[in-house]
Amino acid sequence: MLIPNLSAGIVPAVKRATAKGIAVIALDTATDPASAVTSFIATDNYEAGILNGLWARKKFAGKTPVIALLEGTAGSEVNTDRMNGFLNGFGLNTRKYVVSDLITNGDQAKGQTAMENALTAHPNINLVWTVNEPAALGAATAVKAHGLAGKVTIVSMDGGCRGIRGVRDGLIDTDVMQFPRQMAKLGVDYAVKAARGQKIPALIDTGEVLVTKAPQPFVPWKPISFGLANCWG
Repeated sequence: MLIPNLSAGIVPAVKRATAKGIAVIALDTATDPASAVTSFIATDNYEAGILNGLWARKKFAGKTPVIALLEGTAGSEVNTDRMNGFLNGFGLNTRKYVVSDLITNGDQAKGQTAMENALTAHPNINLVWTVNEPAALGAATAVKAHGLAGKVTIVSMDGGCRGIRGVRDGLIDTDVMQFPRQMAKLGVDYAVKAARGQKIPALIDTGEVLVTKAPQPFVPWKPISFGLANCWG
């Protein structure tokens, strides 16, 4: 089992292993191409983004969104899948409502700076998508500093305990959880099956769950109690 740091750079080594009949399982981060490994076990980041988009669309029904996107690492598969999922979940023409699109590298301090810059240029922003919880918490700090706490909706994901507490405390509106412990457990389970010569699935989704205090119609969700019981970190 491996978690790729360089999704393309590791592929030659993976191919040498699989050519010798060694099963290779990637966890959390896909190789590039994903088909290089025997199996990929991870969150469906696009589906996680869809959940945030659907929730925000319901929340903003009848209201014009003014959107800021706080990306992680531009061009990375995780960032692209999460952001495109959000945009497509919100609606076909979501891009026309985006007034600011900034890079944070998933860092809290950079998230705060990016949000401050976005609000300075566009003080009417009312919806913020962030790639992860540190960026969301940074954005929440900037929103509060601008006197806009409670007036700007922030959606994010990961399922770390800091993020779930942020939802509980009203800093973040949604946190779509992923489950690293489940990734590791299934990785071991399927590695044993592969070692015994059993065929294993090429793709295994370990689940995505939206946690919020403000559920929206027809959008699957779980309460804060679930988040606190299942969060990580």
